[in-house]
Amino acid sequence: MDFLPLDTSLQQFFLSEEFLRILIALVIAIAAYLVFTFFVRYWIGTMLRQIVSRAKASLSRERQINAWIVLIERLGGIVIALILILTILSDLKYNIAPLLTGAGILGLAIGLGSQNLMKDIVGGVFIFLEGNYTEGDKVKIGGVAGRVEKMTLRRTYLRSEKNQSLHIIPNGEVKIISVLSSGPVLKKAGGVAKEKKYAK
Repeated sequence: MDFLPLDTSLQQFFLSEEFLRILIALVIAIAAYLVFTFFVRYWIGTMLRQIVSRAKASLSRERQINAWIVLIERLGGIVIALILILTILSDLKYNIAPLLTGAGILGLAIGLGSQNLMKDIVGGVFIFLEGNYTEGDKVKIGGVAGRVEKMTLRRTYLRSEKNQSLHIIPNGEVKIISVLSSGPVLKKAGGVAKEKKYAK
């Protein structure tokens, strides 16, 4: 007795050319994600760790690198999944033109609305790669001086030693950095304050 009878149309679909194309697209998407993950973990990850090693930065940068790698992998997975979904809908004869148009408009709106966000993130990436300062350093950014308590892609958190107030500075606004003293991990010769200009 057949407890799970398949409808004839469903059987025909599984034997159709459209289903074969969907399977091929799924295999390609999985392979693309695996290749992308390998590239991010072993090429980009290795490059960033070498930069951190040359800069003699603090161990907290290692955690930041791992967090960035996970974020890049997730974003890549989302992009590949969206392409796969659009491919499947196209194979099923759905009109995806409205979806593409809507996605383009949404992407444009997000891009216009997130200019400052991207500016802060790009600034944070350059601060990280150039090793201008790290957590634990005593720095002066603009007219604000303090100890670097935390660093993210978007912001630098300075703790004032006078009144213990916390200053949150967007990385996109960092123009001139005066390194007054280094933290316990990053050492500078002679402990002399160094001033670095960070141009954007």
